Amino acid sequence: MFLTSTPLIAVRGGLWHDPDHRFRYEGDDPFARALYQPGEDALHINIGAGIAFKRLQIDVGADLSDAVDQFALSAIYSF
Repeated sequence: MFLTSTPLIAVRGGLWHDPDHRFRYEGDDPFARALYQPGEDALHINIGAGIAFKRLQIDVGADLSDAVDQFALSAIYSF
């Protein structure tokens, strides 16, 4: 009964760990060591919400971390 109500409202949340993916050099060349330094792992927090009507759905979400924040907005119209 809850999922058949109109409009349907959804709230989402999450947390995820992103390990370091950077190239690194661990040899003896000081130039290469300076150029290819290791990075850090990142913790991401995700939040989002959406609303769905009979033919229209709108969703918004965010992925937040120390390095970068990303935001997304989407809409679907069914005909």
